[in-house]
Amino acid sequence: MTKEKASETVGKMAVKKSKRRVRELVSFKETLDSLLALELPEEALPQAIKSSSVGGRLNYREVVLLMQILKACGGDTQAAVFLRDTSGNKLKDAEKQTGQNLKFEDF
Repeated sequence: MTKEKASETVGKMAVKKSKRRVRELVSFKETLDSLLALELPEEALPQAIKSSSVGGRLNYREVVLLMQILKACGGDTQAAVFLRDTSGNKLKDAEKQTGQNLKFEDF
């Protein structure tokens, strides 16, 4: 096999692997989305949510977000960052690199 042919074969294999990986990620995201949409049984709700004013039936996605909100309110900065990023207000790379001090409003 020539060097060019070997390089071409490796390139084709890399493309196939990349496409397979994308399919797997899409499948994972779809599965996760389906699981998060399931309603959580009342007895499985965390006590912090049971005692809050949130009523009605909640799905896993809502419970995860509510727990993150409660953590952020308690001072957990990672929970605040998660909520900021999930809400679409993620800091741009340029803002991260400036080393600026973050204010509460940034979250």
